[in-house]
Amino acid sequence: MAAFCSAPDADLGLVRSLLGSVDCNVQSLAEAGYGALASPGSPLAQAMTILLTLYIGILGLRLMLGLQALRVGSITMTVLKIGLILALATNWVTYQQLVFDTLVKGPEQLGSMILSAMNPPSGSLAANPFAGLQASYDELQRSAIFYGQRALPNTSPMMGGSGFAAMQLTVSSMLLLLQSLGILLAAKIVLAVLLALGPIAVAMMLFPATRGLFEGWLRAALAFAFLPLVVILSLVIQLVMLQPHLVRLVQLRALNLTDPGTPSAVMLLALIFSLVTACLMVAIGVMALGFRLPRARPEMPTGEPAAGPAVTPLAALNPAATDGDRPQRAAQIAAAAAAMDRRDSREQTASPAYSPRAAMAGGVQTAQWVARDASAGLRRSAQPRRAASSQRRDR
Repeated sequence: MAAFCSAPDADLGLVRSLLGSVDCNVQSLAEAGYGALASPGSPLAQAMTILLTLYIGILGLRLMLGLQALRVGSITMTVLKIGLILALATNWVTYQQLVFDTLVKGPEQLGSMILSAMNPPSGSLAANPFAGLQASYDELQRSAIFYGQRALPNTSPMMGGSGFAAMQLTVSSMLLLLQSLGILLAAKIVLAVLLALGPIAVAMMLFPATRGLFEGWLRAALAFAFLPLVVILSLVIQLVMLQPHLVRLVQLRALNLTDPGTPSAVMLLALIFSLVTACLMVAIGVMALGFRLPRARPEMPTGEPAAGPAVTPLAALNPAATDGDRPQRAAQIAAAAAAMDRRDSREQTASPAYSPRAAMAGGVQTAQWVARDASAGLRRSAQPRRAASSQRRDR
């Protein structure tokens, strides 16, 4: 089992000591938690054996009963899924290379590539963000002490003057640490806890009913993995904008002068970038929530391709009919057919030589005529149709 790291060394500075201690303990926590869950005698290992047995048994029973198609592609993907689950839930080396290094070290490498592409000047604070953060914090603290020593005694800082400027510098230094180093360390610790619970989350990928738990775990891990990246990029921009004001504070302290405008500018920048960091956290959360794993298509029991919706005689006669009005139109068709039967019986008694049913069966135009009248909710008259020329002749 991995041993936890020692306490941070204060001689390295606040930023470096906390970063080194957290980076060491993050890997130790993830490895220790994984080992406790994935060891051969752990309850999770026994549960994994039971789950795999049930999964294979249910899969075989579905194949025997014909409830699932026997396809080479689906069987191959099932075998690959079982192998991937076993490799990630029982082997720390595989889990470390595929999951831990990707989520923990991958965003750091991306940040280094982006920072090198930005190519900041060698003498600027943004060239080394964490060293620049330590230097900025130290300078703000020294300037706060300098302004505090020149404040009037027994005067509230809220009254303005050098006391208020000292308070602004002190608050700015704490905001600078909190919005960069604080969020960075918190994201790494939460990510370590999630990675320590990795075997449980990977086992949830086995069944479709528990697959959502694995997706939620993966979304949270991705969000806390990319959060340090955006925080570091935001810190680089903040250091670039903050450096001129820090230089001004150093000059004022060397000249033994005070300027209330410079501490106010530093305080404003700290508040603005606190809001920027909050917006970046919301953006990362929205991006993580949009992540979806591909869904498996439902299979037909007999292995045949899924057929489309059955085409009823109503749909064949009237393609414009929708699913919502099909029952009403079917009732109209039935009423029209009943009226035609009654008319046929009467007309066969009066004139056996005339049969509208035979005319409808013999041509497509009569079928379209019946569908048009039925969709409009009309009933045809039982009287035979007479041409206009015959009516003029009878007059």
